[in-house]
Amino acid sequence: MHVTSFAGRLAVAAGALGITALVTGLTGTGIAAASVPGAVAGGSVAGGAIQAGPVAGGSMAGGRTGAGLAAGGATGPASVQRQASLQRPGSVQRPGSVQRPGSVQRPARVLASIPTKVTLGHWPGPAGTRAAARVYGYPYPHPPACTNGGKCVADKWSFYRGQCTSWVAYQLNRRAGIAFTNQFGGKGRWGDAVRWGPMAEKLGIKVNTTPTVGAIAWYSATKPAPDGHVAYVEKVNSPTSFVMSEMNYDADNGFWVHTIKKATGDWPTEFIHFTRHSPR
Repeated sequence: MHVTSFAGRLAVAAGALGITALVTGLTGTGIAAASVPGAVAGGSVAGGAIQAGPVAGGSMAGGRTGAGLAAGGATGPASVQRQASLQRPGSVQRPGSVQRPGSVQRPARVLASIPTKVTLGHWPGPAGTRAAARVYGYPYPHPPACTNGGKCVADKWSFYRGQCTSWVAYQLNRRAGIAFTNQFGGKGRWGDAVRWGPMAEKLGIKVNTTPTVGAIAWYSATKPAPDGHVAYVEKVNSPTSFVMSEMNYDADNGFWVHTIKKATGDWPTEFIHFTRHSPR
């Protein structure tokens, strides 16, 4: 991952403690906002390869330089209506109910997309996964700090808990409705984040430099981040500005949801665009 002005970032962290996260929910065109305490402003840089473990997944992260935080929202996958149950053999089908005189028949309910809030904030260290669990439902609030000397523990997608890859796998399943795992595509493991760009191209998944909601922001290997990094694109403000969520940016399970601007640096190497028609 590209890292810029580490000393400057530490100064910002020291001088901006106590930033409050903004919770923004979008339903259609309506916007509702509320503040969520507990977010801490700032950033740090760390890197390091994961230890060998039972799975080839999970990786590090480097520091970030996003300047401002902008509220945003997205819409989650549509819920699926259950199929009507089949009539059992030999059973007698009951006749349809008769509408009472003067009563109003209710129209059939239409299942719509579930609004998904985007919570902007910065939670370094172990508070990161706890915040991701509390705000976004991430199922592993207390993973070991795998890239900071802790024991690596696999998640249900065969990545390491608390890592950037685990977070993105969770979001792809939850938000995009894609059954993504470390074996997705059937041509080997996705492994550390540095491998994701080449693996996507190998499988014919679209990879380019344009951010879109639901895409994966992919960072190739750099000196401070040899294992690369991945994050989830939550909202696109413009072709040169977007909101992303990332885990383990500090190599200590930190969690950060913030705005990335091309003008201020730290722009991803490329974006990986999964779709429901991607090879499984």
